[in-house]
Amino acid sequence: MKSKVNTCYDYKLLPVDEKNTKWHVQDSEIQQELERLAADYSKEEHITEEIQDGDSVMLLCRKSDEESWVGRNILVFPGKELPYASQIEKDVVGPTHPEEPSSQNGKNPAEFQITDVISRQRVENGDELNIKLGIEQIDTVEKYYTWYRKQKEEERKYKAEIAISHDWLVGIAEKSDIYIDKEEERSWGELRAKLVMDSMKAAGYDITKTPEGKELTEEEAFEMCVENQIQYFIPFVIYCYFCEQDGYVLTEKDYLEEMEKLAKQHNMDLETALAQSDIVLYREKMYQEHTYNILCSKAKEFLEV
Repeated sequence: MKSKVNTCYDYKLLPVDEKNTKWHVQDSEIQQELERLAADYSKEEHITEEIQDGDSVMLLCRKSDEESWVGRNILVFPGKELPYASQIEKDVVGPTHPEEPSSQNGKNPAEFQITDVISRQRVENGDELNIKLGIEQIDTVEKYYTWYRKQKEEERKYKAEIAISHDWLVGIAEKSDIYIDKEEERSWGELRAKLVMDSMKAAGYDITKTPEGKELTEEEAFEMCVENQIQYFIPFVIYCYFCEQDGYVLTEKDYLEEMEKLAKQHNMDLETALAQSDIVLYREKMYQEHTYNILCSKAKEFLEV
């Protein structure tokens, strides 16, 4: 390949965004998750007995000096002390009864009939909740904390390494001395564009229409796709540099062996699998993965302890 990185900027000199170094799960996050689960496992039921703070009460206005209120349904929440219904909230608390409670609606006297009461039976955030969750061997809050961290932290650590590595690659592209052969870049972009457009056609997309509804000729659509793909060429050149420095080379034999595996997995012959791919694209994928592995191993040094 003619395009190459002449001098690679020392990416470890680039500033690391502090938010990308974080990966530990805080107690506050687990507490919020348990509270959310407690709410999910709580039950609502319609009751006809005593109304308490925390219930939801539906009322029908039967009489009021304010005519616009007559016949209206209002929902009140005893204990909330909402400005428009603080007195009504107090009046409905206690045993339910068939008679209509009189109350104040703002400054206007009114009479309401209770039509429905919903009581929320909340599951408390504690060992009882963890038993209800049904996670094997997780029957206490303490065990849930340990389990939650085990589920989340490894993935977050990897994502933090990826985020730092991505920022380094952006910096390398901006600050390194990179030679780009324009013919090579164009050829690379055309190859990718052809594969992308063939895939879109096979999926039933009309490649001559932009997302904004603009009509294009096939030639214009192809040119637009080429320009879009070319933006990925410099990153590819950087991947090649890191893989070369690390002694990692993907040969045509490696590519054919992988295509044979994929063909068997998808019940197709090798020729069909090869027609849907290209060694350049496969090499880009593998070189990208290898480059990120190299950078991630360095990014570990910048993560929070």
